[in-house]
Amino acid sequence: MLYCVCTNEPEETEGLIYLFLKQNPSLSLVDFSEHLPSALKVEQLAKGMLHLYPHRHGVDGFFMAKLVKHG
Repeated sequence: MLYCVCTNEPEETEGLIYLFLKQNPSLSLVDFSEHLPSALKVEQLAKGMLHLYPHRHGVDGFFMAKLVKHG
């Protein structure tokens, strides 16, 4: 599952993801850096999550996280 939202607010990005993972232990974050341009690979907040910022990337504020279900 890919969660994407056009904001950088913690309560809608990594904060929400960590809460969701706590409530859904059958899911976990998955590294997707192999699908990113090399310049963005170093931008990953944590394995499976990425923030994009207007002042750094020339795009609207954006967040994505990739999750996978186990078993």
